[in-house]
Amino acid sequence: MNKLYTTEQIFASEKSFFNKGHPQLELMLNAAHASADWLLNNFPKKKFLFLIGPGNNGADGLYTANILQNNGLEALVLDVFPRKLKSDLNSEAWKKLTLKKIKSMDKISKNTVIIDSIFGIGGKARANKKLQRIIEAANTFNHRVAIDSPTGIDLTHGRQALTINFEAQITLTFLGLKQGFYLLS
Repeated sequence: MNKLYTTEQIFASEKSFFNKGHPQLELMLNAAHASADWLLNNFPKKKFLFLIGPGNNGADGLYTANILQNNGLEALVLDVFPRKLKSDLNSEAWKKLTLKKIKSMDKISKNTVIIDSIFGIGGKARANKKLQRIIEAANTFNHRVAIDSPTGIDLTHGRQALTINFEAQITLTFLGLKQGFYLLS
């Protein structure tokens, strides 16, 4: 039987890791490499589109996209909230990585693998029409993967946090299984 963790326990585990002298970027790069490895093994000849949020989950997506690109695959990124203040790690990733940025998903093939890295377990999603349109469009893609947590799902309480959520077929989660995945109704 697998042990389930609350989001508070996951945050405590991260804090313990950082208190041992490990930088936040190390944990992020570990998650990015694990995500990229999974994507490379499961979609070796696909194109990828990353939906990037303003926080550290968005930075996870940026670093994952960069690894895929460095492995010769096409990885596009869409900044979902281009005007919103970014976390420090997110800002740094945007500055140092050279990725193909797009402004719209309109002309992207539905056979592209779409990766949700808008909000992770710490993200506070607020419903707005732009986010709803992006998630609705994303949910029409044939291959849907979330990094950490599908946007619109509250993994603390196991319920939908927005009127719409990213309908992930696969969620790549780290440090432990979040209890909210098993409480969803």
